[in-house]
Amino acid sequence: MNLHIVQPTTYTTEGKPHRTKSRRLIGLSLPYLAALAPEKWKIRLFDDRLEPVDFDSPCDVAAITVWTRFSRRAYDIAGEYKKRGIPVLMGGPHTYFYAEEVAERCDAYVLGEAEDVWPVMLEDAAQGRLKKEYRQESLPSMRGLPQPRYDLVDLKKYPWPRAFQMQTTRGCPYECFFCEETVLYGKKFRSRPVEEVVSEIKAVKKMGCRIIYFVDSVFAGTKKNCEELLAALIPLKIKWAALWTMNNCHDEALVKLAQRSGCIHLNMGMESVDEYTLCAMKKKQNRTSEYHKALTNLKRCGISYSLNFVYGWDTESESVYEATLRFLEENKVPMAFFNLLTPRRGTAIYDKLKKEGRLLADKELNRKAGMNCQFQPKNLAPQDLVARVSALHWNFYSLSSIFKRFRPRLRIDFWVMLLFNLFQWSKARKQKFGNLDPF
Repeated sequence: MNLHIVQPTTYTTEGKPHRTKSRRLIGLSLPYLAALAPEKWKIRLFDDRLEPVDFDSPCDVAAITVWTRFSRRAYDIAGEYKKRGIPVLMGGPHTYFYAEEVAERCDAYVLGEAEDVWPVMLEDAAQGRLKKEYRQESLPSMRGLPQPRYDLVDLKKYPWPRAFQMQTTRGCPYECFFCEETVLYGKKFRSRPVEEVVSEIKAVKKMGCRIIYFVDSVFAGTKKNCEELLAALIPLKIKWAALWTMNNCHDEALVKLAQRSGCIHLNMGMESVDEYTLCAMKKKQNRTSEYHKALTNLKRCGISYSLNFVYGWDTESESVYEATLRFLEENKVPMAFFNLLTPRRGTAIYDKLKKEGRLLADKELNRKAGMNCQFQPKNLAPQDLVARVSALHWNFYSLSSIFKRFRPRLRIDFWVMLLFNLFQWSKARKQKFGNLDPF
């Protein structure tokens, strides 16, 4: 039987599917779902961002993996399949929090992780006995996971230097107020055996891969497991990037081990430079007094990094934006991302704002393209919050700030970071962030 597995793209502000001719990062979801499918299925993978879905090619069942920000496009794709009489299956984080909405758009959907229920779902589809809902009752083990079907991916659309995504853990012991990770994947780490991760890396190396992007919310889980994995990566001679917690940067020995294992970039959720706001977020693992030391350890080991910030908290003062810029320039931070708080379903902040009647458009949360505020901030109007975060983006990626933060070096990561900054400067100018008032 013929199975299409689809990952939708987003819509642009003009209402068109957002597409690019190529990508550097090879996604994990599609080839991994293909690996979980029984062998009798003939599978085609469609990354909707790279190419339109071929609805008229042979297909007996269509499966769509959905995040909320892709949901509108996912529903439109589902409608095209259903017009042709093809059963549609849906899964992913969006289905977990919007089950009633999803149920109206598909023939069957999955709640939870796919390992145990996905093969059962496909067998029921083959036999014409689909149920509406399939639920993963317990958290599956991460031992013995199949290797993704990268043989089904057209690698020509991923030019060099391409990177493969890989996962080593699920779950998170932290309970940040704005994150749904523990609801989806549990409060304890589930880790893959290190030898299985190594085996998967060796497999993708045979395909010419030298860069891995680890998609774990907390790279490698516990410190013990992290040290074991890092030591195992050293002889593989790969380059890798990952999400990394700020508190890991305090351990200089661990940072040095990461550098020896091939780490080239770490993305971290600093979230705020204000201690009161960190407490409101329940971001207990971050301490503003330790930020400088953490970043210094990374620089000393020659590891590039980027920082994430979230704005819109009730505890924020008028000075937080200027304080953030000053901190970033003083510490010569190479990259930063400035985000508006998005109260996603499944998070504690969503429940709080909903109870207080401060959600502006509950059904539209996290679906609109561009920077927009979807709740009523405590201290200012929604459009003013957007303007201030936009101004922070412009000021950080202004030429004057870039010159303050960068000093010429021969290292390749310096030029990569510099080019990214100049791209953001150009992007900000086009979006007319520059006409916003400075702090």
